[in-house]
Amino acid sequence: MIASTPVARWTWGDFVEDADPLVRCLGDLMAARSVLASHRLALGAPTIRLAVSEAGGSAGTLFQGELTPAGSVGEAAGAVRAALRPGRIGSVDARCTTVGSVSDGAGEIRVRAARTRSGPAADRLG
Repeated sequence: MIASTPVARWTWGDFVEDADPLVRCLGDLMAARSVLASHRLALGAPTIRLAVSEAGGSAGTLFQGELTPAGSVGEAAGAVRAALRPGRIGSVDARCTTVGSVSDGAGEIRVRAARTRSGPAADRLG
């Protein structure tokens, strides 16, 4: 195995009504990262790449950037919400790439893993 090769990628989506799609997306991604961190498969502070797309035919981007959450999921979502362009949210896509550690019996090998959480939305945030 090449240590720089991503070893995991998850993509999923859902259609839960009355849920804040930004909080849900970030919360799901951070929960998955937390489980991997408990097994030493996600070490260090996460950097999340987030894209919030506008609903509609020729959808634009309401937000695109990176964040390193230092507080709660709600605080991270609030920071993104403050930077959103006006418009109706069509989807929220988050990607987190971290470094992990795998033991092969003779020692530990550092590996990269990428996790993705995507979800459609019909609500306007902000």
